Amino acid sequence: MALSMGYIKHWFRGTEYIINELCVKTEAQGRGIGSDFLHQMEEYLLAQGIEATFLLTERTVPAYKFYKKNGYYEYPDTVAFSKGFGPKYE
Repeated sequence: MALSMGYIKHWFRGTEYIINELCVKTEAQGRGIGSDFLHQMEEYLLAQGIEATFLLTERTVPAYKFYKKNGYYEYPDTVAFSKGFGPKYE
């Protein structure tokens, strides 16, 4: 019912799991399954020696409130950059 895809990154503060995607089946959302899954994932990662997770999301999507509710810290000084190039961006 839940899935996470990401990768492990060695960073200056230690080893982190970067969450690229975390999803819960639509009809199962709102029942605590995502929070339980996140907690189990954190326990598993800690057992593997990974002490932190990191992700990017947008303030305008439901995931924003989900991560805030689950204790994720929002970095106020972090900026996301994007640059388009190629014919479709000219």
